[in-house]
Amino acid sequence: MADFTNILLRDLTQLLDKGTDYNVVIQAGEEPNTKSFRAHSGILKARCPYFQTALSETWVKQEDGIIMFSKPNVSAEVFEVVLRYIYTGRIALDKHDGVDILNILMAADELILHDLFGYIQQHLVTYKVQWMEENFDLVRRTVFQNDRLKRLQEYCVTRICKNPSLLFDSDDYLSVNLNVLLRVIQRDDLHLDEIDVWNYLIKWGIAKTAASISSSTDLTSLDISKWQPEHLNTLQTTIQQCIPLVRMFQISSNDFHSKVMPYKDIIPNTLFEDVMKYHMVPDCPRPISLMPSRRGGIESNLLRARHAALISSWMDRNDLNPFYNTTSIPYEYSNIPYEFKLLVRGTRDGFSPQSFHNRCDFQGATVLVMKIHGSGHLIGGYNPLNWDSTNKWGNTKDSFLFSLGDGEDIKSAILSRVQEPSRAVLCSQAIGACFGSGDLVMGGTHSNFNVELGCSCKRQSYERPLMNTNHDRFSIDEYEVFKIISKLGPVVGTRQNSASSSTSSGRTSRRFSLLLSQLHQASLN
Repeated sequence: MADFTNILLRDLTQLLDKGTDYNVVIQAGEEPNTKSFRAHSGILKARCPYFQTALSETWVKQEDGIIMFSKPNVSAEVFEVVLRYIYTGRIALDKHDGVDILNILMAADELILHDLFGYIQQHLVTYKVQWMEENFDLVRRTVFQNDRLKRLQEYCVTRICKNPSLLFDSDDYLSVNLNVLLRVIQRDDLHLDEIDVWNYLIKWGIAKTAASISSSTDLTSLDISKWQPEHLNTLQTTIQQCIPLVRMFQISSNDFHSKVMPYKDIIPNTLFEDVMKYHMVPDCPRPISLMPSRRGGIESNLLRARHAALISSWMDRNDLNPFYNTTSIPYEYSNIPYEFKLLVRGTRDGFSPQSFHNRCDFQGATVLVMKIHGSGHLIGGYNPLNWDSTNKWGNTKDSFLFSLGDGEDIKSAILSRVQEPSRAVLCSQAIGACFGSGDLVMGGTHSNFNVELGCSCKRQSYERPLMNTNHDRFSIDEYEVFKIISKLGPVVGTRQNSASSSTSSGRTSRRFSLLLSQLHQASLN
């Protein structure tokens, strides 16, 4: 069978371009940017469901036998592209930029051109990914205005789950639709700590509540305990669909007490009582009906996802730190090349040197984090070598110490890299982790780390002090150690201590013994 499709398309193109025997004039765009197009009602009705109705006798307006039709909400440039598609079945999206393609997509939807509508969505997610990433706010705002854009909405939700700041730190977050928020926080792969999910939800709910009531009081700055009952009821109604999607049991007891309990009046009683029981009753099992932990989070009572991203950036020397005068871009949690696997937690596994070494020795690169008693500040260190109990120094140029302050403002975090690599870390069964010649030490000799003033921090072998205090000893409420597992290859600086330790010399042994003696004496004081 002969195929003369190309000839047919040529003739239809000429018919459109010349307007021979036209009986429709379509004016597209708004003044002063309008343009009139000559067309044929038979082709429009045959090819476009929208025009089957719009050009019916009930709706048409005629002048001298010509149907006059206006389409002001579609620009002349976009309508010309769509009209040519109607006549020829062809479209060259690669000749248009992303904004034009979005506008063509919206026009295709309005004109009920299903095939074109689906094709453009696929084109965007296949060939325009970089443009959509660079213009994500525009894409997100556009696609969530139309429930039929399922494919692009799913793309946006997936991107937000990998990089939550795209939504939660956007300029228009407080005005986003409830359905958008529901789509995101119900996902198991949302890379956001659960307490941050709660905080963002409350922030959104308060803004929506303030916008929906007429009050002279600024609710966004008013303590929740001073709210009127009717305002609390409005807040509860606003976020009631979202509350069950928050994994309350994944929130630490401290965060639950300080950041969730003030809003107990808007939390379902059964849920609130179950969470309280879980935190207060030892060995209380979690309800079977619980939603699973989010796969994007980090198992920690101390570190949040953004902390893991910052520490990973330091590991790869993407510091973005004024102290180093660098412009490297730090990781987002969604793209860090490391997994943080919890090895030990003080309140779960104990605070003794034995519990530390049983769980952390010969695990490769690790990150230590401690919570200081009283201030709640977080300090710690990265050791790219193995911990062990061999009474040896570890030699590396890649270790560092850090302070995250109270954990809320990572811009004020302190990074302190090793200056004396030959004494970067000290491994001893008598103590826990030890960085430098006393720069950060867990415990005195054979004493638990959580005894009063059981840890110390005095700058010796690293660049900067971690604590602005005249006292170098402190107490801790919690500590955690994480095994660093590379998703791409060997962890930076990882190697066996035996290959880089310097313990053969008498000078090294004497310094090691002196440090242990000092630690022992401090533990007795």
